[in-house]
Amino acid sequence: SSDVCSSDLLLFPATCTTIPAMTRALHVIDAQTDEDMLSALADLAGTDDEVVSVGPPPRACLSFPIRPMHRPFHSAFLCGRRMQDLADRARIIHAWSPVAARAVAGLTRCRCGVVVSVPSARQADELGLWGQEADAWPDNLLLTVPSDCARQLVLSCGLSERAVKVLPPPGQAVDHAQAVRARVRGELGLNDDHVLLAAPVPMQREAGQIEATWVHAIVWHIHGHTRLVLPGLGPGEPHARHFARTVPTADHVYLTGRSYTRREVLAAADIALFLAPSECGLGALADAMAAGTPIVATRNPEYDSLLADGLDAVLVPPRVIRTMADGVLRVLDDGDFARSLAAAAARKARRLFDVPLARQALEDIYQAVAPAPDSARV
Repeated sequence: SSDVCSSDLLLFPATCTTIPAMTRALHVIDAQTDEDMLSALADLAGTDDEVVSVGPPPRACLSFPIRPMHRPFHSAFLCGRRMQDLADRARIIHAWSPVAARAVAGLTRCRCGVVVSVPSARQADELGLWGQEADAWPDNLLLTVPSDCARQLVLSCGLSERAVKVLPPPGQAVDHAQAVRARVRGELGLNDDHVLLAAPVPMQREAGQIEATWVHAIVWHIHGHTRLVLPGLGPGEPHARHFARTVPTADHVYLTGRSYTRREVLAAADIALFLAPSECGLGALADAMAAGTPIVATRNPEYDSLLADGLDAVLVPPRVIRTMADGVLRVLDDGDFARSLAAAAARKARRLFDVPLARQALEDIYQAVAPAPDSARV
């Protein structure tokens, strides 16, 4: 049977009781959890935290152990019933996707704070929370989004101010970046003369991979040494793969799946492309900025609030392929300009997306919803 209505997430009783010693946080994910959320979880989870998956875990190569939970009749809500013992030992339950949130809604009792994180305001819509009265919002539940811009979009739909917090994506460069760059480029068959474009956003539909393929095809006709890499797996991967086969530059487009992490791809890349027609999360952008990779991005409210055209990125209008290609050529043809963009973006990333800052933001969020040490919500 299908999952129950996701608004059941809000139906947490609110009595207090004494509970035994517990782990710091129980993280809940599922096979379709967004790559931005998995990256944030890997960077921010505590060493004593537990991670469970609603059904099979994601196909991503993750550095932490995951306990898969049976999902009866493909129902996240019923899977939540099986998580009760783990939930009873946690002070915080952190759901990292709408499916994970529906599993948390299936708990028969909730003795802890609950945090639900989504990568964009668009995905927040899948939670079905709109129209919730402010005075009816549970004290032990918070929704997080990646930016102030996304928070304002969510609040404009009627949620309470106290219900939504900002959890900035942790952005950082890969360790030993030069060695990683040489390895990845060598495995892709690239030499120092090749220019590698990368579209590092999660592999979702309408996340910019198709636009990146078109743009690369145009740029390649002017600079035949350019190549394009589309990393990751996800719902958009079959469409991106099919489209890449139809362009004249098909032999110069690499779909690498999970062969490399996003940060490894960015270490190898010379320009990062963020060409989605609308907001699709900030995790990849934070990593690109931290890596010092020059950025060409489409204009949307979220990117406009974070990036300054000509200072730390080149911003182009969405859906206009020729203008997008002109933006790439502007970076490709002016090395000094490209280096100034990269340096400015890296400085901004340290100010906005540094991992310790994100960890502190998450700790503050947990403190806002966690029960007192000797009591908890039930």
